[in-house]
Amino acid sequence: MVTSPMPWQRMLVRASCLALIVGTVLMLINHGDHLAREPICAGFYWKLALSYAVPFTVSLISTLLAQGDARRLSRPHDSRSTDR
Repeated sequence: MVTSPMPWQRMLVRASCLALIVGTVLMLINHGDHLAREPICAGFYWKLALSYAVPFTVSLISTLLAQGDARRLSRPHDSRSTDR
């Protein structure tokens, strides 16, 4: 079964949803105690942003790589190919 590539908009929405969930869990695990007892300083915002940016990037890249693998596997095998 050959699947068509996922449209960009759908990939971005999917990566955003996953980043929201995973980023929130990471933020609570890594920074929850700091958020509960201290005011947030300006330098702390980049750490919070990374808690969401990393899962977003990983999700997007893994989707793109999986689509590339699916396209490669769906091509007819070329007997002259050196990839084995």
